[in-house]
Amino acid sequence: MNRLLIYPYSLRLLLLLLLHANSIAIHIWHQDLEGEEREEFIKDCQTNSTCGGIDIRYPFRLINSTPTYCGVQGLEVSCSAAGEAIITLPHLGPCKIIKFDTYFVRIKVEGDEWARCPLQKLSSTNLTGSIYQLESNNYKLVKCSSEIATDPEWITGPIPCLGNGSQGEWVYVAKPEASMDQLPSGCVSTGIGGANLEGEEREEFIKDCQTNSTCGEIDIRYPFRLVNSTPAYCGVQGLEVSCSAAGDAIITLPHLGPCKIIKFDTYSVRIKVEGNEWARCPLQKLSSTNLTGSIYQLEHYYGYYPYYGYYPYYGYYNYKLVACSSEITTDPDWISGPIKCLSDESEGQLVYAADAWASMDRLPSGCVTTGIGGWIGYARGRRFGVLVQGFIQTLQMDVSLNIPEWEICRDCHEEGKQCGFSRRRNQTACLARRHGISVGGFVVVLTSLIILYILKTSKKDQEIRIKVEQFLATYGDAKPTRYSFSDIKKITMRFKNKLGQGGYGSVYKGELPNGIPVAVKMLESSKGEGQEFTNEVATIGRIHHINITRLLGFCSERSTRALVYEFMPNESLEKYIFSRQDKGSKKSLSMEKLLNIAIGIARGIEYLHQGCEQRILHFDIKPHNILLDYDLNPKISDFGLAKLCSRDVSIVTMTAMRGTMGYIAPEMYCRNFGTVSYKSDVYSFGMLLLEMIGGRKNLDPEIGRESEIYYPEWVYDRLVERQDLVLTMEIEQNDGEILQKLSKVALWCIQWSPTERPTMTRVLHMLLGSSEEVHMPPKPFVSQH
Repeated sequence: MNRLLIYPYSLRLLLLLLLHANSIAIHIWHQDLEGEEREEFIKDCQTNSTCGGIDIRYPFRLINSTPTYCGVQGLEVSCSAAGEAIITLPHLGPCKIIKFDTYFVRIKVEGDEWARCPLQKLSSTNLTGSIYQLESNNYKLVKCSSEIATDPEWITGPIPCLGNGSQGEWVYVAKPEASMDQLPSGCVSTGIGGANLEGEEREEFIKDCQTNSTCGEIDIRYPFRLVNSTPAYCGVQGLEVSCSAAGDAIITLPHLGPCKIIKFDTYSVRIKVEGNEWARCPLQKLSSTNLTGSIYQLEHYYGYYPYYGYYPYYGYYNYKLVACSSEITTDPDWISGPIKCLSDESEGQLVYAADAWASMDRLPSGCVTTGIGGWIGYARGRRFGVLVQGFIQTLQMDVSLNIPEWEICRDCHEEGKQCGFSRRRNQTACLARRHGISVGGFVVVLTSLIILYILKTSKKDQEIRIKVEQFLATYGDAKPTRYSFSDIKKITMRFKNKLGQGGYGSVYKGELPNGIPVAVKMLESSKGEGQEFTNEVATIGRIHHINITRLLGFCSERSTRALVYEFMPNESLEKYIFSRQDKGSKKSLSMEKLLNIAIGIARGIEYLHQGCEQRILHFDIKPHNILLDYDLNPKISDFGLAKLCSRDVSIVTMTAMRGTMGYIAPEMYCRNFGTVSYKSDVYSFGMLLLEMIGGRKNLDPEIGRESEIYYPEWVYDRLVERQDLVLTMEIEQNDGEILQKLSKVALWCIQWSPTERPTMTRVLHMLLGSSEEVHMPPKPFVSQH
């Protein structure tokens, strides 16, 4: 599907890039090897695999230098006498490889035919059925009977090689979503570069392929086709669906046989396999099923990482079969069984289904892995054992398609469109939306209001884009990796696994091409004026500290902005300290661990205040913004409200209050308490400490007695009166000193006057010392009694 190569820039610039460079990107994928096999592959395939300045890597192969297994058939690269890496592509001919990146190969097409009129050539290029897919933007060619005024935001031209007035025709290139209503009546669309099915062709496709294409309650849509009801062009070969006498949509898949279609969604097809062979022992059958080489693939999710441990809260389950010499205790979170159809008790062999990433160290020595299975279900909110039994009973699974048409249809669905097939261009394309005509005064007024709102929103988005791009231009080369929106979709598997929702947008789990798990925050364009984005990149984009979340990359493309962070498997501190009120919770932390976490947070804040070239004030220190890694080490996150200032400046000018209620320093509300400075973060840290040791909110309206509503005052009174602090957690006898120390440090930090609060360096010194070294602070607030 043709998409513009550099989305944020104007169409005019993109056209110039295309005319002068003729560059195209192509999808690629890769896999890793380990151990001896990895070393053998490197020796055979990478030792002599360089041409000019280009390293040729799998799935591509440098011919005459490497064995055939070093690459995929059709991806052979030759090295010219001039030292240029050349690959020959169907419909494109010999192409010079410019560079490889994570997802694409940038090439330059050669030949006079392309040089004469690249846009015309590109619009007629079709790679359907090949292993390649063009990766550039949609556009359409528009022919007008007279010259028109252009707009660099959506239309440019005229294009000399297509029509510049010599024949009474002027041809322009426009964005695909541009309405023809924006052009004079003498303009018509004449060609689309991998874009939408429009006009008569669209209506013909709907009539031929969608009018009689329903079986039971299932609508059969391209790239699938209902046989005996629609022409052959309505679907891709191998995706034919038949309708049974019972009204079931049936598709026959290799190695699976006839399958009943349960539902379609954007990313996969849910099917139910039929037949006695599957019913007898479904887990054994699934583990031996191999669809390699077909256009189908079983849905898998590679979201578990052994070095992070096991976290059933996230993602999708794959399974493995484990044979044990004796019965073992099962755990519904990760192992289920024994599986009757696979076990033989008379021979002393019991077979269980276990999470594919579960370590064998958790099982007795008499257990061995006997087979690896596929995806059996979505884990969030459901246990592994439930999913295993559910699969055995329903025989339902998801399959996706390994064909370019499926990828194009996904893109169409994300744009709110259907997909179809253009016989004129012989390729898959989106079906353009119908443009209705407004009738009646009310509809006209409503339409006008909508248009005004859209124009206003578009102008606002454009201003934010300019602001963000100006910031990135002045930021220098030290910024993290910049990803395209297409990259972000691949990293997040098209936003398949949502971790949560924050004030500025949604967070999704993802995976970088090298297998590193990440969290991707998609910022909402309607919030923050781009400030959240620039704050994050400007602050943590350049710094690296063990107690600060690392920003690995970002995306800024039109109105889309995203931030890519390292993934924290244990979520936020909030889930641990406030879960202690639930006696059944497994997330309780020991007092010693709380002290270590407090020290880590203090080190992180101290680094922000003293260790950076410019002082960074966070202004939103709270449990929700403290993330925990796999060893429960704390990392400060969410710098959307942060502010940079010179280290020799002690007073910060604020135009608006920042932070979260319950953690905001008094001077943020009223300047009578003092000036805003780095001491405001110290106050927030003190309130955080109190919540850590108490396991409750500092302002808790659910507490019955009024004298205990303001928790910090209650803590102070107990310390003065030398009474025990009754907390929501059980503590060991020798934990009392830690509790006393944390309480006194917290009360020092929440002194109402900023000048009486310690610096974070002093706070860290107190936390590392003994409780006796920390003096009792003065009362930090006016009594409420």
